[in-house]
Amino acid sequence: MSDLVISSNNPAFRQWDPSTGEIEVMFDQVITNPSGEVLSQPMQFSISDGEDTNSGTLNIMVIENGAPRWASLPQQSFNEGGSTSLILTPYLTDTNTEGVSVPVGGEGDTEPLSLSIVDVGNNSLLSASMNGHAINIDAVNDDVFGSTVMTIRAADADGQFADTQLWVNVANVNDAPTLDVSAFDGLRIKVDDQFDFDVIGNMYDVDDPVDAMFVTTSSDTWKIGSRYNPLSGAITAWYEEEGIHTITIVVSDVHDAATAYDVTIEVIDSLPLVWSDNPETGDLMIEVSNIYVGENPSFVITEHGNLGLTDIDIEWQICNMDTGVCTDFGKEAPTSFATPFEFQTNKPDGAMFRDYV
Repeated sequence: MSDLVISSNNPAFRQWDPSTGEIEVMFDQVITNPSGEVLSQPMQFSISDGEDTNSGTLNIMVIENGAPRWASLPQQSFNEGGSTSLILTPYLTDTNTEGVSVPVGGEGDTEPLSLSIVDVGNNSLLSASMNGHAINIDAVNDDVFGSTVMTIRAADADGQFADTQLWVNVANVNDAPTLDVSAFDGLRIKVDDQFDFDVIGNMYDVDDPVDAMFVTTSSDTWKIGSRYNPLSGAITAWYEEEGIHTITIVVSDVHDAATAYDVTIEVIDSLPLVWSDNPETGDLMIEVSNIYVGENPSFVITEHGNLGLTDIDIEWQICNMDTGVCTDFGKEAPTSFATPFEFQTNKPDGAMFRDYV
């Protein structure tokens, strides 16, 4: 026996061990007839003693090893931003160690098969979770699409398991372009001041390149000459009247998917400046020192409203509460309030009793 050489072209053949006289085989499936009865599987061998060669056939009865088995799973498809679920119980079978079929959902003393996700595939495309024998699959957001292969495992109470693959396709759905209109939040302009908004620079389309030709704008109240320029992709507008004005902007793509935005602009002629002792409120704050009789008061003005004031004129006068006469006058012309501005009144003998500025 130790001099024999046994071989086979059958893929289930593993090796011949001449020292033990044993042939090792491993079959990956059980063959049954239409009635479900197990059939033997033939394996042809070539046997040689170095001088002569002969052949033979060995019929092997292959039974279940007790591990769960999967039927082919149907491919799952849904649109981007969507989800799906699939009950896996109908695609599973299981046997005990004697090869006898047992219910996969658990009945009587039999525990149900435990299912788990081994690999979700592309986790930038989808997420998945198991709920008993149901798998729930969700796209990670409304824009990603593509295909991936998930690996799912079924394990029984004996620790035997089997893996299978599930193909998932997330279909691309055309999304309408979007527009970042945050530049209009709290927007305030002066009457007849020019306003510009770069539509194309703030337009986004996850599916196609943005195109300035697919933008329309309108406003019932803007000044003649205001317009959207499809060559530059920008809005240029003026308003002649104070109040809240609305611009309608519609952005679309080559597939006629569109998104409309109604944005508002507050148009003003002038605004009163609000003095406040609290730097968290108002526009300007003033601090005073040297306020006693015989002194010339000093003032420090600070802007905390971020107005960016220009062409500033400050006029002051010193008057007396008893006489009602104003005797001293002055004017200051700071270039800005980017830094605190300080000035002092100038009365030859300083402030008198009951003077005020």
